[in-house]
Amino acid sequence: MRTVNRYLSKRGRTWYLIKRIPADVRELHQGEDTIRESLKTTDLIAARRIRDARLKELEAEWNAYRALPRGKHLNPRELHAALQLRKDLLGSERQAVLEIVEECTNDIYNSDVPEQLHGLASSEKAAEFNGIASGKRFPTELAVEEFLAGAKLKPTTRKLYAGLLKLVINKFPTLEEINEVSIISLVREYQRDHTAKSVRNLLTATRNLLHYHGHNHVREAIRSLRIDAHKPLLEKGIWTPKELVRLTVANTAPQWLRDCIIVAAYSGLRAQEIRGLIYDAGENQLVVPLQNAKTTNAIRRIACHPKAKEAAIRLASANDKLTVHKLSTAFRSLVEKLNLPRIVEIDGVPTKRDFHALRHTFASKLTALGAEESAIKRILGHSTKGNVTRGYSQKVGAELDRPLIERVSYEVSDAAAATPEAKAA
Repeated sequence: MRTVNRYLSKRGRTWYLIKRIPADVRELHQGEDTIRESLKTTDLIAARRIRDARLKELEAEWNAYRALPRGKHLNPRELHAALQLRKDLLGSERQAVLEIVEECTNDIYNSDVPEQLHGLASSEKAAEFNGIASGKRFPTELAVEEFLAGAKLKPTTRKLYAGLLKLVINKFPTLEEINEVSIISLVREYQRDHTAKSVRNLLTATRNLLHYHGHNHVREAIRSLRIDAHKPLLEKGIWTPKELVRLTVANTAPQWLRDCIIVAAYSGLRAQEIRGLIYDAGENQLVVPLQNAKTTNAIRRIACHPKAKEAAIRLASANDKLTVHKLSTAFRSLVEKLNLPRIVEIDGVPTKRDFHALRHTFASKLTALGAEESAIKRILGHSTKGNVTRGYSQKVGAELDRPLIERVSYEVSDAAAATPEAKAA
């Protein structure tokens, strides 16, 4: 049963609002744990209306407070004040602002340290406030937010950097703590379970962050760090025709996953390109739009293979909820269910096979058909040598590549007949 008079109390004939303050926002109310406010009305209906409006105001205020960034020791309100003072330092009243910084620092220090220890013990909170407010320190979390919002990055690069820089935020609360010695400790810890490529990406993201905020001396110092990754980087392998048939006809896989596999195997599209695939019915072409292209070269049209047409139509009409992570996870699970090896050796070299390996499988088919390198680059959306060549190749219609693409075959009919999945279907 709904309680309509919740948070209301009557004193005499006047209604009051009584609301317990959440612990994480009590700083806004001078440490009080309960709000007691007169609603200045004796009418219950009016009291409910005023109460609801006041509760909405409080929730908005509390949510705004919770959204403020936090320092290592400072609460959101103190950090907000420190950042505001830091911003004011750029003005003409710099000396006056510095005096305010000193006064605020002393206030924080005196409130944190017992009176008998004044002058004998330091306050970490006061030190953090003084460092930020005086411009000597800057929270790494805010530095990363500004960098990702303001730097000119490709969408995929921005997403990659956002994940990697979380490690930097957790390791270094302020930007000034990042130096050649401290970054080495982060790299040594990270390289135990990651490949050399992953470590290089972490260093590149950190260097770009430092460059964006003008810390170029540190950026140059970590440029030549040696990387000794413990996890080897495996090249992408390819799927055999028989394996592809098992993947596409497996009755344990959902239809959308099988459609993704078929489209990738007959077009070489990346996972992120399939996620936002557009099918042009009039031209019978697959379209990779700007928002899903890895680079500007990846914005392209590809002639649709006859065996991929129905799958492409289904994906284009209902792939708004598809994500790269969902696709990769579902594909890995399917491979494990079918007991297909994810790592195989090619000429003695171990290679890794995942969803992206379908792109390599398609490219290997084009190569086996004798396709020219320029045609393969154009179909796959790779960059070409120089802007002039790229400008010419982009003007070539997708229909020029249709005969080549339609020659791609994995002998589905012959191999499918021999698979248990096909017989069960």
